[in-house]
Amino acid sequence: MRVLVFKLDKEKAIEAQKAHGRRYIRRLRTFLNLLILWLMCVFIYCGFLIMIEGQNWAHYWGKSFIKTVCIYAAIICIIWALNYYVLVTHKAHRLVKSNQQIGLKQIWQWDDHALAIRNSYIHGTYPFRLFYDWHEYPNFIALYISEEKFNILPKAIMTKEQLADLRTILSREITSPRKKIKKSNFPA
Repeated sequence: MRVLVFKLDKEKAIEAQKAHGRRYIRRLRTFLNLLILWLMCVFIYCGFLIMIEGQNWAHYWGKSFIKTVCIYAAIICIIWALNYYVLVTHKAHRLVKSNQQIGLKQIWQWDDHALAIRNSYIHGTYPFRLFYDWHEYPNFIALYISEEKFNILPKAIMTKEQLADLRTILSREITSPRKKIKKSNFPA
């Protein structure tokens, strides 16, 4: 049985929430959605120009069209940057403010198959297979209960041996949703 005792402070919790939010914003799917949005704007604008000028729209609106397409791209980039830097930070502060576990002494115990978390707010033992996923960030490990909710374990309080041991157990016991999909598509 491995045991860790720590207090999760507000700054570390905010850092964890921001890292989680930014991880999803940086996904390829997000960029593909923004590209599709940009293409839709361009096609709607082209359709509008064709309705006004007919087939010869490029002759009259060529330079204006290029400028407008660039403006659309800039607007989408600004929206992404606002989401990445402003909205994620705001959401992190809001979630941490409502989290009742911040500042409480937490005791984490784990063996090869389960994790026990104890503080004055929660008390329970959870088999690793019940966790949705896990992800290692530079300063902490996140054990996901769902796609949005997770428990935070700071890496600074762990020895290298404990960290390596926990990584091995998590890799073996928790199957991420993507791996589950791959396994179900390709039976052994």
